[in-house]
Amino acid sequence: MAKTIVFCATEERAERMRIALSNLNADMVKENPDYVVRITGSDTYGKSKLDYFISISSKYPVIATTSKLLSMVTAYINEEFAAIRKEEKGSVGVEKEETTQKTTQKTTQKTKNRVLELIIANPEISQKGIAETLGISIDGVKYHIKNLRKDGKIERVGGDKGGYWKVND
Repeated sequence: MAKTIVFCATEERAERMRIALSNLNADMVKENPDYVVRITGSDTYGKSKLDYFISISSKYPVIATTSKLLSMVTAYINEEFAAIRKEEKGSVGVEKEETTQKTTQKTTQKTKNRVLELIIANPEISQKGIAETLGISIDGVKYHIKNLRKDGKIERVGGDKGGYWKVND
């Protein structure tokens, strides 16, 4: 279940917002009075609900209003989610991330080589022609051409219309 936190300028406004949200969600509040809670420095009851609000497994509260606990709540939530992500990822997640990076690099290099092969085969080919042949976007073609030019592998001779690609050894 998605949860929402509403940051207010003062504790008084956080309480007024809690009341307004409770009225707007009367059916849910009737089901569970903790559907909307105020979590502020002076609200002992609300502070007692902080762990429940942050917990993914806890169904309630769904909406929390806060003010002065802003930095504390935000820091706590970020810390909680970081721990959960780390736990979910584990070492497998790190390996998966590294594998994804390697795969992306290999794919990028293969596409760059295919662009170069098409230019060698047809020096007059357009960016649109390369994009259609490889099934990638024109922006993707521009990216690879920019890198091929930067690497000194190709250069454009003449204009877009009537020009051609010169392949350097």
